[in-house]
Amino acid sequence: MEETTEESNGPKLMAALWPIAISSGIVLGLRIFAKISRGRYIWWDDIIMLFSQTLLIVAVSLITRAVALGFGRPHTALDPDALYGIATYGAIYSAASTVIVASARISFAVALLRITLAGWGRVLVRVIIVGLVCVTAVPPVVARFTICDPFQKVYGQVPGGRCGNTYIPLYLGWASGGESLPSFSSLLRHKMFTGLGWFRPAWNAASDFALTLLAWRIIWSMRMRPKEKLGVAIALSFGLLSGMITIFRYTYVALIYTRDFFEYGYFGFIWMAAEGATTIIAASIPALRAFVVERSRSSQDWRRWLSASGGASGGPRSSAAAVTPRSSPGPASSSSGRNKDNNIHRHMPDPNDALRGDEWDLEMSRDIEQASPRPAHAKGVTGVDEWTDV
Repeated sequence: MEETTEESNGPKLMAALWPIAISSGIVLGLRIFAKISRGRYIWWDDIIMLFSQTLLIVAVSLITRAVALGFGRPHTALDPDALYGIATYGAIYSAASTVIVASARISFAVALLRITLAGWGRVLVRVIIVGLVCVTAVPPVVARFTICDPFQKVYGQVPGGRCGNTYIPLYLGWASGGESLPSFSSLLRHKMFTGLGWFRPAWNAASDFALTLLAWRIIWSMRMRPKEKLGVAIALSFGLLSGMITIFRYTYVALIYTRDFFEYGYFGFIWMAAEGATTIIAASIPALRAFVVERSRSSQDWRRWLSASGGASGGPRSSAAAVTPRSSPGPASSSSGRNKDNNIHRHMPDPNDALRGDEWDLEMSRDIEQASPRPAHAKGVTGVDEWTDV
């Protein structure tokens, strides 16, 4: 391998990727801790999110290995074996990033499905989930490993092989071609990349915006104090940030194919990690906000009680008891029994019930108005507008 004085961009990549991956891991860990510490269940949305975070750590570890081989330096400064190894890790990282982004968004959508939605809302969420699988996740991963032979040739500067052999529709937006690619196919790929090639990122961004707007609709349908609604809406707005990062990422990735991938592709990899991590963080913020609000109010209750009683035993009664029962007012003989049966916030095991206290923490525990009694709910109701007790 020839000597070079070129500065490597590898350290810049490592300085960005690991903080991004660790930050999303910390936020997700706090989300899981917030649920467990409050006696909540771990549901499928949490499991999918844990899968996304684990895959992100694995992907960043692979790119760390690629940097050790010389990723971040011009391809002319690397020997063929290093080019081959870097391209292998890069292709796996790119495929993993695609799965991370799709699964994190699917987790957000699954959480919405667990919330009571009107019929059209549930249909829209299911369409988004199917689109995330059929447009965002599976086709790009398959194309990345079939469009070139060998698949490492997808980054162009790897010697030998050819590109253009793929059965995946060209709307995927992958436009790296080899010297042996026919001119007609090359022209077709260019047109599809600059035109329909934007369909996938457009779908990703639209999914983020649609899921965030659906969550806003749920919040505004609940009987909460206006300032609490605003706080929850702001927490949910991180989903919009993820959508904007998607747009920025694909804008930059389009420029990679005009430059040396091995030297300048690092910035595209940073955007890939940022997109996945932002989606994970955005889905975790609402649960963390509920946890912080609950602990803050619990601390205030203790301070007020200590100030009023001078430290007498017994402690303040948790205000959670005021909002967890969902039974209607009735005769004294049956009130306590129904309250006991309807204390579902922490101990309802049936995942098919219409509304759970664990549901993505959209109830935000004690953010709900407590001024008037709440009528009993009918199990199986599907429209959020029909709920008057949240």
